Amino acid sequence: FVVHPSDEKRPRGLLIIAYGAYGTPTRVGSLISKWKPLLEKGWIVVSVMVPGSGDHDLKWIRSGQRLNRIESIRAFKESIEALKEEYGMDTSKVALYGRSAGGLLVSSVALMNPGLVGALYLESPYIDVLKTISNPKLPLTTLETQEFGSSNTPSNLIMTASWSPMEHIPKEGISDLFIIARTDTNDLEVFPYEVLKFIKRIRSKHETQSKLVFIHEGRGHFTTTWKTRAEDIALLDNWLNPIPNKLFSM
Repeated sequence: FVVHPSDEKRPRGLLIIAYGAYGTPTRVGSLISKWKPLLEKGWIVVSVMVPGSGDHDLKWIRSGQRLNRIESIRAFKESIEALKEEYGMDTSKVALYGRSAGGLLVSSVALMNPGLVGALYLESPYIDVLKTISNPKLPLTTLETQEFGSSNTPSNLIMTASWSPMEHIPKEGISDLFIIARTDTNDLEVFPYEVLKFIKRIRSKHETQSKLVFIHEGRGHFTTTWKTRAEDIALLDNWLNPIPNKLFSM
């Protein structure tokens, strides 16, 4: 699903959104209201359906779960490449957005394909998947084996390691990937240490793009407010065209 700005001939940036988990249908009804400020600035906003979502039949859902999670990542990568070509966008103008399990998808595709995109916008992202399914005391382990698999199955562990975001961060970090991440101290689904661990590992000693992390209190797994979304939209747009004097530095 693609929403164009009014001046389609001169797109400013490309924001690609995906979720693809739990058999949840892709919701596009709020694309305009949620991302209107970016559309008004000339961005193209896209929501992509991938295997694992509830956009087709049960076979489609199963084709993106457990051992098949890699198929969702591959399908998403192909969609990103096609969109970049369709709208003439290079990496420096392409950002991905993912929340919760969507954060898993967008971070996996970015880390497994260096240079594919220039920015990640993550909210309560599930990104330390391999370590999580290996620890039965964590909330996303025993309750969601149907979706993410179990450490009791060696083949599942091996496959998860092949795409788990945390396992694909280079030792030296990634200097040229801009990141906005939000988490909450009361999140009982994706513990905030996952996000902090991710940001710490992906930061480079020779940063050319910022890695911003926001830690909230009292919001749980749903950290977004209209205020935080406005802040993040401003940061994303500034990433495309940095304002002098580091107005948005933190």
